[in-house]
Amino acid sequence: MQSKGKGWIAEAKALFGYRELVRCLIAKDLKVKYRGSYLGFLWSLLHPLSLILVYSLVLKYVMDARGIEPLLVITGVIPWVFFANTLTGSTESILSNSNLVKKINFPREILPISTVLFHFAQFLLALLVFIPAVIVLKGGVPATLFFFPVVAALHWLFTLGAALLLSAVTTFYKDVRYLTEVSMMLVFWITPVLYHYGIVAEKGLLSLFRLNPLSPFFFSYQNAVFFERPPLLEHWLTMLAWTGLSLVLGVAIFRRTRDSFAEEL
Repeated sequence: MQSKGKGWIAEAKALFGYRELVRCLIAKDLKVKYRGSYLGFLWSLLHPLSLILVYSLVLKYVMDARGIEPLLVITGVIPWVFFANTLTGSTESILSNSNLVKKINFPREILPISTVLFHFAQFLLALLVFIPAVIVLKGGVPATLFFFPVVAALHWLFTLGAALLLSAVTTFYKDVRYLTEVSMMLVFWITPVLYHYGIVAEKGLLSLFRLNPLSPFFFSYQNAVFFERPPLLEHWLTMLAWTGLSLVLGVAIFRRTRDSFAEEL
């Protein structure tokens, strides 16, 4: 009898064997997204830049929010755009590929995985602006900047688990896609995207923010880039715990429901 561990390894190897399909799906999404656009991939940079500009101006000059600096906003907005767009897109990953699911035999996990990779590619493009901005605003490369990709890797895995879960659930309950869109607007304001640990603690909201699984990721981004210090041990442990839980739940629910996708579409 094949052990559970070996079963997971075998499935991972099978998924890797479909890497060309993943590449084609990502390429298709990129072409569809920028079809007829003169600026093309530049929109991947302009979208987060426009959000950063708007939030920075409104918070600093309209709302007079103290402690809000452009670099702090940049550090939070770029990872947030990746996360929010990925989760929203994941709710469509099975539904929008119903023809493939009904007619072709392939690992269904490839669809949400390609969605995550598609948005992660845009995240990497945004870093082409982010890294030079950090160097200019900091006057050099912060010694703690190498923590950023480590946090980003954990954030990617956490997002992958959530995307697997949402893509599976939305196949059976279509309203989840609209609920996700609304939830992203609400979650944004209880995630430390625009404000740091000190502001949250000063307002007495730390307990509320600790309930949000995204908080340790964004606090860690801020520490690595804005404050130039290593992420707190508490945040490392919390990130690992939430990432593990997200992956276990996402993979388990997806595996349990994937054989019924074709019937529901």
